[in-house]
Amino acid sequence: MSKIDVQVNFRMPAELKARLEQAAKGNHRSVTAELVARLEESFIPRTMDDIGQDRLKSLNARYSELSEEINRINFEIDEVYEEAQKTTPKSKEREEVRARYKELSAKMNNLKLEMQKTMFLLASAECWGNLQK
Repeated sequence: MSKIDVQVNFRMPAELKARLEQAAKGNHRSVTAELVARLEESFIPRTMDDIGQDRLKSLNARYSELSEEINRINFEIDEVYEEAQKTTPKSKEREEVRARYKELSAKMNNLKLEMQKTMFLLASAECWGNLQK
């Protein structure tokens, strides 16, 4: 630290101090250096384009996750359907399979709804980005 640096005393929650010390250790810095680096970083202006790109990345990642989950549930539904074909109508096994099918169908509907919302947000973000150009 240079001679023009000032000393600042302030209070912080003990848990936050412990996290700051862990971060400093992980970054091979003193607690003071870690604190100064984090404060300096917080004052770096982020452009709307940076924020928009971050949002697009997270939306695309979520879209991929949803697609994978929908494919997995579709596979499970196919397995349940095949299982149902092997059971006797009105049997206990058929009822269990039917219950599993309803459960999977409900999950699928929720995932499809979230997928639609994600697609809408992606389309909105992309339109906004095109308007900015």
